[in-house]
Amino acid sequence: MKDTTKRFLVPIGLLGGVLIIAQILFAFIGNFLRLDRMLSSTASTMLTSTNREIMENMDGRFDRMMRIGNQIASDSVISSYNRLESTLSKQEQAATEVSIGQSLALYSALDDFCDCCIIFKDSSYLGQLDARTQELYSDSIYDSFKDTGERDAQNFFIGENNDYSRIYFAKSINSGSLVLISILCESMNPIFYDAEENYDLTLHISTKDHHVIYSGDKDESINGVLNGDLAQTIESSTHTSMEMRGQIIASDTCSNGFRVTSTIAESSLTLGTGNLKIVYLIISSAIIALSVFLMIILCRAILRRSKQLDSIEENIEDYTNLDDININM
Repeated sequence: MKDTTKRFLVPIGLLGGVLIIAQILFAFIGNFLRLDRMLSSTASTMLTSTNREIMENMDGRFDRMMRIGNQIASDSVISSYNRLESTLSKQEQAATEVSIGQSLALYSALDDFCDCCIIFKDSSYLGQLDARTQELYSDSIYDSFKDTGERDAQNFFIGENNDYSRIYFAKSINSGSLVLISILCESMNPIFYDAEENYDLTLHISTKDHHVIYSGDKDESINGVLNGDLAQTIESSTHTSMEMRGQIIASDTCSNGFRVTSTIAESSLTLGTGNLKIVYLIISSAIIALSVFLMIILCRAILRRSKQLDSIEENIEDYTNLDDININM
């Protein structure tokens, strides 16, 4: 019995202890090695969701511009009036333009527009026309916006001479006039503020041609062109989420073709994991040490029980009548 116990029980206990420790090492060290990857995956999911939310907020702003532009263009008084072809008397024409001006003021009050006006074929206008717009289009503002597309989403424009301070929306009213409204690009900054404050991301807003309207990178100038590799990466799809050259990228396309692109450097995600890895190693070491301690106790208990069994076996050999044996465990 003695040899059998040492041959089987002790090795089995030791083998069990080794297997448990190996399993703990595999689980904890494996997770430790995958920690950076798990952080990158979590950051990618967060970035995709955040970028999508920014795009939807911007789309809401663009939708309001289109809706108000359509309301102005479909207004019966506005759509039936053409200053250059009017047959009204001067008094009636003045009264009509006063009425149109009041309507435009009401529409303008619906949002913080820079421009909200009717542009006639001779580039004269009714309503609110910003001084910067007049400066940019001093030659012929009507000709600059007359070629509006069939879909409203096609009718967004950026200022002449690479001026990206305003976003314009134009809508044809009749053969001799169009409606023009615009917003300051910086008026959308509150949409970006929370994302940039809460997450260490860099945000870009760019046109269909990759001209930068807004950049969260302070070292990058607005009015420039999006980085070539980044522009090529996001160009092939309306929605992109990927990792490229140490960066996590998320990009979404607004209804008018403008791009919202967010990037996070993977290195910035792992900078703060040093302390976490130390804690992870301490916990892993403590659990392994506890497992070894428990295995030692188990092996000692097995050996102690083995000695007790050996003692019983020796006592049995000293007696011929087993009924007289009194065994106290």
